[in-house]
Amino acid sequence: MTVAGPVRQDLISVVAIQRADDNTGSVTADGSISGTMSYTDTSVVLTAKVTLNGAPVTEATMKDPTGHQPFALDWTPPAGTGTWDIYAFWMQATGQAPTPSATTNVTINYIDPAGMQDFIDYYRNHVFSDPELKKAIIENGRGEMYMDSLEISTSNSNGGEFWGSTLMSEFQKRRGYSLEPYLPYVIRIGSRARDTTFPIIGADQVKVNKIRNDFFETITQMCTDNVLKPLRAYLHDEMNMKLRAEISYGVNYEITTPAQAVDYVETESLEYGNQLDAHRSLAGAAHTQGLRYSSETGAISGENYTWPQDRFMQIMNTQFASGISHTVFHGYSSISGADSSNPSNPWDGTYWPGHEGMYARFSERWGPRQPESTQYTDYMPMIARTQAVLQQGKPQMDLAVLRTDYAYNNGGPNVDNMRHGKAAYFKDLELQDNGYTYDYFAPEILEGRSVRYTKTDGLIPENVGYQAVVIYQDSIRLKSAQAVYELARQGLPVVIVNGLVETLGSTKNHLNAMAAVHTLGNEGTDAELARVMARMERLPNVKLVNADVPQSATNPDPGAADYEKTYYYGKTGVYDALQKLGVRPRAEYAAPNQTILTAMRKTKDTVYLWAYNYMEKRGDYKNAPIDAKAATTSISVDAVGKPYRVNTWSSHVEPLAVYKISGGRTSFDVTLAPGETTVIAIDLKNKTAAPLRSTTAVQGVVTAGGVAILATDSGSYNARLADGSTVTKKISVPADVNLTNSRWNLVLNSWTPGHKETLTEGRKGYTTKEVYYTTKKSDINVGTTPLVPWKDMTFTAQDPASVSGVGTYSTTFRLPSTWNASNGAYLNVGSTGGALAQVWVNGQKIPYDFIAGRIDVSSALKPGTNTLQIEVSSSLRNQMRTLGYPNLPNANTVAGAVASYGLQGDVSLETYAIAVVEQPAHPHKAGR
Repeated sequence: MTVAGPVRQDLISVVAIQRADDNTGSVTADGSISGTMSYTDTSVVLTAKVTLNGAPVTEATMKDPTGHQPFALDWTPPAGTGTWDIYAFWMQATGQAPTPSATTNVTINYIDPAGMQDFIDYYRNHVFSDPELKKAIIENGRGEMYMDSLEISTSNSNGGEFWGSTLMSEFQKRRGYSLEPYLPYVIRIGSRARDTTFPIIGADQVKVNKIRNDFFETITQMCTDNVLKPLRAYLHDEMNMKLRAEISYGVNYEITTPAQAVDYVETESLEYGNQLDAHRSLAGAAHTQGLRYSSETGAISGENYTWPQDRFMQIMNTQFASGISHTVFHGYSSISGADSSNPSNPWDGTYWPGHEGMYARFSERWGPRQPESTQYTDYMPMIARTQAVLQQGKPQMDLAVLRTDYAYNNGGPNVDNMRHGKAAYFKDLELQDNGYTYDYFAPEILEGRSVRYTKTDGLIPENVGYQAVVIYQDSIRLKSAQAVYELARQGLPVVIVNGLVETLGSTKNHLNAMAAVHTLGNEGTDAELARVMARMERLPNVKLVNADVPQSATNPDPGAADYEKTYYYGKTGVYDALQKLGVRPRAEYAAPNQTILTAMRKTKDTVYLWAYNYMEKRGDYKNAPIDAKAATTSISVDAVGKPYRVNTWSSHVEPLAVYKISGGRTSFDVTLAPGETTVIAIDLKNKTAAPLRSTTAVQGVVTAGGVAILATDSGSYNARLADGSTVTKKISVPADVNLTNSRWNLVLNSWTPGHKETLTEGRKGYTTKEVYYTTKKSDINVGTTPLVPWKDMTFTAQDPASVSGVGTYSTTFRLPSTWNASNGAYLNVGSTGGALAQVWVNGQKIPYDFIAGRIDVSSALKPGTNTLQIEVSSSLRNQMRTLGYPNLPNANTVAGAVASYGLQGDVSLETYAIAVVEQPAHPHKAGR
């Protein structure tokens, strides 16, 4: 990107404003403001008094093509009125142009219609101008144009706003009053929306905030109407393509409402620090509009080639828990690129293992340059199956938490909030810990005439079906409040809560002392809003609660580690209010827990529940240790049907043997290892009661021979059948097999730089040259080895601390001659260093869940001698450290130290035996 010095500038307005007596700030002639300027709210528009060469300015002469026209102003403040400051407002181009570019390619302003029209013309004439290419795209029908986050700035250190030539007139038309007298109040400091600060305050700061909100709402609407909608129409009408966009963050646009103008909503893990609470707003945007919610996944600043896949699996699962259902991996790039222009610098141009593409500082480099790519064959199908589940039907979110945000904080927190009991916006995690799922979105979305509520299917039933609405922000537009009131009259449960603090930035917290006490904009309708809210509060399905929490945005500090746990948990009154309104989570936990999150989808005949233990062995998102442990909880789902467990690694589907149908709900237990996920599918067409009510064995299972119980230790076990009778079985279980100290043989396939290759291509008289480096893959026969990290081994073929690649471990074990079809075993693996692995038993490949570290290998076992092979991959961190790659984290950090690759810890076969307790018979019908 290059920035040329702007030449033309258009005079927009000149405004004089009276200083307050207690003002402590200062402003210089060039517009630099120090401190905070305080004003009385008395202003005078002086634009008409400006002259050019002695003549009053006109609309035409206010456009200064040189930037040096001798504009003049002669004005004297009224006598005795103190000090006035005069602000002149100019519109300039930013002068930004992407380089290199085949033709002139400028940055548009995301406000005016002319900017998007130029963009469309550019694509028509330069990008999609080839008839053959255009025909192929249209016939394919699956093309998407992707808009990344709005990383643009005003290029003005003295403050400024994104502007457009039609903005002033559009503001007047859309808001019903002129912005001109209030222009000083919208002077903003900060390049990104999240960094927004205002150096000017007024006597009536509530009114000033309303004016700013009106300004931001206007530019949001202009971007939606003039940029996104025309672009989507062009793609639909001319290219048979869809528009996928990170819709608004980065600029002061409302974070959720522009979703109405795109086909797919996208977020990203980098900007949001992979936090559940941060993803909830764009989830609300996508869910309310019925759109796919995707993520630009896995970008991590300064950690390229650093991490194995447990890092990225954590990112994906956190996103899935928020409602994201489509992963777009960040950082794949061509292995070839431009040659070095500085041969003395080994890290110039393209080097091994391949072209960087996204600069060296942004991870990751997916594809065959990575050793773990050798094991994508199980990994990618698992992700695809998970996404297929999470794209079925429509999401089933419990609550709509209404919040408008024009400066959305897309900067990740300094700690992993979600794994340390913290949240940015709605801070009472009692709701989450009891199973409630919720989205954030602006109440303006509810203003449409088509928005419906039904008691059976919820709010916006065609897309999501929220069960209730929560209102806590102090400002709401009158039309939005009226819309919520009308929905409440139809029976929509509403909880209004006073006194909540929300965190808007790393150091910005706001106390909403009273909910919905002001109109969001300068509408002059606060009194009418109060009447609407009073009528709403009188409805029997509306609860007003006063939170028993600190009524300060600064004391105690909301950033403190224990703030939410100490001051908010269970103290807002929202959980109790929902329970009194009869609003239960659709997936309700039998007891509160801080380890499991769920996401639910529903089709006409199936409910899909995805569950995730988010307290992971690898630590939190910032790589700090956490209390990771297996978790068991009973989940009650608001649906009646027969539940099945879906294994997304193997695609195996098995019916649950133990569950309960009662009160219109289906309940079952879920046990998850740290980081593990599972899917339960409930068949709504089959309302058969569970074949087992309970068992003292480890679990009940359904087999071809009938319902059975599974035991991992020998003994007598009871099973209570569906008809209430009890069966007792004495079960003999073969001894477990400890493989930790078995004779393991290891062959390491070490990946190191190969030789340089040159690619030359000629086209239309031009010749281009690119280079790439091959990868040398050398076997190191380690021989017999204990299960310790590669770095701690003692082979001499290569420094063990430098090895990256793939390790193949093999051993044998014996099972007793009495082993039979009623026996089975789980393979438990202590660790693969967080990396992908593949397992073969007696030559049969069994998909391996590298997060859970546990798989059932029964189908491949036999009496006598069995063979076991485990293939473990790695990242390239250790080899890149040895080569001196300059973009790795410091060696004294978790991310930069020599990584512990390979098969480690305890490995064992945990045996079990199955005993049938009831032969197949007629199914039992569920009670109600």
